[in-house]
Amino acid sequence: MRTLAGADRLLFRVVRDGGGWTVTLVVVALAGAAAELALPAVLGLAVDAAVGGDAAPPVAGGRLCPRRRPAGHRCPR
Repeated sequence: MRTLAGADRLLFRVVRDGGGWTVTLVVVALAGAAAELALPAVLGLAVDAAVGGDAAPPVAGGRLCPRRRPAGHRCPR
């Protein structure tokens, strides 16, 4: 079994002594990362809808949905 270095012991002690704040920090960090990833997609769809384009996402139901569809064609949702 390997022994922990001083920095590792300090990190584990800080996490242990931090209690619920450590969990809160992790949740907030993950939520922030998800928001940073989703924001460009949401803004892109909003701008596309505002300029009169097709606001449907290109992937629907896990299958590619072509932007230019024949008349009457509906992509699966």
